[in-house]
Amino acid sequence: MAGQTTATLGGLLKRTYGKRLIQQQNKAAFLYKMLPQSVYKPTGTGFYAAVSVAGNQQGGGAINESEALKTAGYEDVQQFVITPKVNAWVIQITGLARAVSEGNEAAFATGLVRQLDEALENMLKDINRQCFGRGNGRLAIVSTTATSTVHTFDTVQYLKPGMVIDAYTGSTRSVDSATINSVDRVNNQATFSASITLTVDDQIVREETRVSAASDGKEIAGTTYIIDDGTVSTTFQGLSRTIYPILRGNLIAAGSVNLTNDLLQRAADEVSIVGDGKIDMLISRHGQRRKYLDLVTPDKRFLDDKLDRGYQYIYWNGIKLFIDVDCPKGEITGITQKYLERFEVRG
Repeated sequence: MAGQTTATLGGLLKRTYGKRLIQQQNKAAFLYKMLPQSVYKPTGTGFYAAVSVAGNQQGGGAINESEALKTAGYEDVQQFVITPKVNAWVIQITGLARAVSEGNEAAFATGLVRQLDEALENMLKDINRQCFGRGNGRLAIVSTTATSTVHTFDTVQYLKPGMVIDAYTGSTRSVDSATINSVDRVNNQATFSASITLTVDDQIVREETRVSAASDGKEIAGTTYIIDDGTVSTTFQGLSRTIYPILRGNLIAAGSVNLTNDLLQRAADEVSIVGDGKIDMLISRHGQRRKYLDLVTPDKRFLDDKLDRGYQYIYWNGIKLFIDVDCPKGEITGITQKYLERFEVRG
């Protein structure tokens, strides 16, 4: 004989709701929050400053006692510019939602604050991704040509469910405003709300990111733009990397080999050899940290009876290695902290 069950009594049972929303998404924004805010605020068309790209090498050298002095040269000082970028995140609360909340102002206020907080978290997360970017908004590159709702990319690291994207074949927008339904990290695939045609090497960007964009893009000039040898951008903050090669970043292409101590040392040495800098901070994703642990774990000494294989901090050559999930996959970024700061017109 069948009795009452929770299904048949469902209309009579009381529901208990939690007091908070559980956040399942990773919204950490390490690099953006780590960067010190500059005491200078860009005004007008941007922030301008001077940079010495070459010294006075013309009038120097050894001479005889009675020899005439050589013709004087000059220090080559150029002016660079940092132009402001605008980031916005839209929220919407309908009139009906406001109306049904009348009489319960606390609930409406809680919902409104939650919408604002969630928008701010999403914005900071995207800005943090931009801090590692190249200014032009590139999120992924298409791996295979297909007309389908499911497509494969070189990485889905920056693709998110609900994101609206454009696709570019060269400088031509080939797909306009396609919505991502889900992301498969294991297979580097994304499923779209409707079938679209993507071609190998198409670039994926957020919707409208490249429409009417300036030459240096709408997004923040991140580390991929800053530490570049001219492949991503032939200019740096308005100055030519061809005319002034000292503005080229130090890149070591080692995608086909495992991480070694020599690769890290080469990168650090080149910075101190070429310019007035010394790497004092390393950033990577979790994959490169695991590769580094493979190098150093055999050398770890256990001084007590705890065979702990974990590490609270990781250092290389006295330099702390930080983890940021938005750092490009397969890369380790080294920076000199005193030369990298965040300019902010309005927080």
